[in-house]
Amino acid sequence: MYYIDSPTRKVVAYSYDLETGAISNPIKVIDIPEEFGFPDGMTIDNEGMLWIRAVGRYRGIPMEA
Repeated sequence: MYYIDSPTRKVVAYSYDLETGAISNPIKVIDIPEEFGFPDGMTIDNEGMLWIRAVGRYRGIPMEA
């Protein structure tokens, strides 16, 4: 499970327990450089790549999911 914190420009991954719905083990996976804008939305494509939308810019940041 991923979480984007737009003000800090960070993306954090969490473990997710399907039975309890609990999240745990936060791991910062990326810091978005200021010149890329503010991260504000994401999706994972059919190849398992995480794409992050940055407000005010026109480029994706591909990552292995």
